[in-house]
Amino acid sequence: VTEEGVVEGTGPVAERVKRIYEQFVSEKKKPSEA
Repeated sequence: VTEEGVVEGTGPVAERVKRIYEQFVSEKKKPSEA
């Protein structure tokens, strides 16, 4: 699933996937949690 696919998607499923993707990216940017 590409970033564009998530943005183009609509509905609760797409929102959930986008939320998980953003959380994954935010966690990756935190070296303290790793």
